[in-house]
Amino acid sequence: MKSESTISLEDKKEFIQWFLKQFKLKKRECVWILDYLRKNDHLLRNVYFVDSVVDCSRGMLISTVTGNENKLPFKFIKGNLMSDNPEQAFHDIRLHPDEPIYIDLNFRDKQTCVEYMAVSESHNSSEVLSPAVLEEAEKIIDDLQRQMLLKEIDKALDNGDQKMFMELWEQLNEVGVRYSAYAN
Repeated sequence: MKSESTISLEDKKEFIQWFLKQFKLKKRECVWILDYLRKNDHLLRNVYFVDSVVDCSRGMLISTVTGNENKLPFKFIKGNLMSDNPEQAFHDIRLHPDEPIYIDLNFRDKQTCVEYMAVSESHNSSEVLSPAVLEEAEKIIDDLQRQMLLKEIDKALDNGDQKMFMELWEQLNEVGVRYSAYAN
């Protein structure tokens, strides 16, 4: 298990409060989770804000409405399991309060956001999963992104929006290229 975070509890609380005031999340349950973590010092000690949760033992991807529109709204990862149900993540947090929880917040201008940089930290390499698990997770994420893009393409076609269709088609091709690498 990772040692306690080097970021102070107060800094994490202030960041979460700032974040929730600044952004609307794609899943309202994520607001509840972040607020629950903010109000519980014991849990907050085990929270790590990171740039990716793909290789973490337990993590959440939380997206804002104004972030990358093609990112998943929410993803909970624990070991080999993945879920898009925030209630499952909340239940796991309550059942396992001493386990570290890595959080990847997807929002506009994240990499240049001073508030985020103040609480962002690298996660412990001992928490890294096997390459086979990582590959499977990446396949699942690509498959979900492909499904989401196909729905958006259908909407663009229904609306006669050729420009949006072309942008989405290009993104779908990029996901398809990554996916075909797994198939070989």
